[in-house]
Amino acid sequence: MRRTALIVLLLSLMRITPAVAEGQGIVAARAVKGEAIAHLEAARELIDSGQTLAGIAEQTRAIELNPFDAAAFRQRAEAWHLHKRYELAVADYTRALQLSPRDAQSHFGRGLSLHALGDATRALENYAKAAALRPGWSEPYRMRGHALMAQGRYPQAAVDFRRGLDEDPKDVANLVGLGYARLYMGELPVAADNFVRALRLSNDMRAMLFLYIVRARQGIDGRAELERHANRVPRKAWPNPVLQLYLGAREPQSVLAEARGEQQECEAHFYVGQWQLLKGQRPDALASMTQALKRCIKTQIEYEAAVAALGIAR
Repeated sequence: MRRTALIVLLLSLMRITPAVAEGQGIVAARAVKGEAIAHLEAARELIDSGQTLAGIAEQTRAIELNPFDAAAFRQRAEAWHLHKRYELAVADYTRALQLSPRDAQSHFGRGLSLHALGDATRALENYAKAAALRPGWSEPYRMRGHALMAQGRYPQAAVDFRRGLDEDPKDVANLVGLGYARLYMGELPVAADNFVRALRLSNDMRAMLFLYIVRARQGIDGRAELERHANRVPRKAWPNPVLQLYLGAREPQSVLAEARGEQQECEAHFYVGQWQLLKGQRPDALASMTQALKRCIKTQIEYEAAVAALGIAR
């Protein structure tokens, strides 16, 4: 009797073993997923504190634990882009899109990284896809505009900047881009109006300086206008030395000496070069623009403008 009962018990346990195993598998999978999420959260904190490579290491651990998480690949791609490893960023964005083909953010991010690599043609394709997948988003149109300007296609760029403004009429960056495109199309009054509109919405330094440059090309002294706008900029803020150069209170070397980091150095050399161009100092302007190209990221408006200005300076 006891032997029969034991056999029944064993058979019963055998019948529930698969279910138990399945449950344990689910618990284990959830634990792995939770661990991967913890690594991604740690990565976010590290990157926010400026420790990009340490953050990428955490993201890599998350991907090793969950290699089918498109968001993890996208986040690592964003970190690689921040670290200026654009080829690696493109590779991770591509993997993210293999896992999630309709992710507008990954299409946009891959466009940015391709753009930064100088591949404007493929960048345009990705920006277009991002815009199609997320209606109402103005940023892809703005970056499409910049990619077109990098190719010297200013009328087409103006169309995309206007489309971006249709999506968001208060997008200052699109207004500045449109003004810049109009400037190089020779439509100076329209360009000035775009920069004025941008300055009604913000204290954008680019709008201030490009407006001054447009006024100068129109034969108008824009110093008083620039001074009014410059008074809205904190005295200790970085753009102020550049503004003071245009107001006659600084010399080029003084501006360059205060620039910190590649972005500020890019801006300093570019706007010093524009100032020299307005002064008729073409050899100096050529040298400054060349230095700007060495420091500017290809997605920056200063890079595109330096390429165009070099043609003028020559």
